[in-house]
Amino acid sequence: MANEIKIHFNTATEGFITSLVTSHKNFVMDVDRGDLMKACAKIERLIEGAGMTCRVYTKGRVAGAVFGVAGVLGTIIHNAATLNPDYEIGRNIATNTVTVTWKK
Repeated sequence: MANEIKIHFNTATEGFITSLVTSHKNFVMDVDRGDLMKACAKIERLIEGAGMTCRVYTKGRVAGAVFGVAGVLGTIIHNAATLNPDYEIGRNIATNTVTVTWKK
């Protein structure tokens, strides 16, 4: 992302994250090991609290290889349920980062 804003899960306040979201900013959040799911849930809650929709996905995953047919079906259903989201939240397990991207 060009001109991406980088923040850290332990130091970014909910108010600051909300201000990024309501300003339609893209940002990358660094997360300590073990806090990735908690960070995604927090960002998702703040986006939805601002009256917007989002889709959460795992960056770099190969759904068929990792999750089999059931995983692919689940991904398709999830994507259909979040058709045309305001934001996408990409969690990257390898780098312990969450990439939040404005889509509209």
